[in-house]
Amino acid sequence: MLNKRYGLPHYGRRLLDARYAGDYRIRVRFDDGVEGEIDLSDELRGPLGKPLKDLDYFKRFCIFEECTLEWPNGYGICPDVLYASVVEPLASV
Repeated sequence: MLNKRYGLPHYGRRLLDARYAGDYRIRVRFDDGVEGEIDLSDELRGPLGKPLKDLDYFKRFCIFEECTLEWPNGYGICPDVLYASVVEPLASV
């Protein structure tokens, strides 16, 4: 099944942990044990992404409802996008 919004597979994974890893990188861990680091430096676009370019604000993320990585202004990244960002680079190695 595809995530219709992004055209990605629907992984159905829960995000268990997210930690700041420096610059615009976040280390994530999912309920199936998959973990990795995601660099969001090229993803912070639009009116909601602009405030996140301030590193102090960027660090204020949380995990919303055990799945979405979210910031106080409502900017969020769904778990399918996060999961694909971790597993797809690993598949090409």
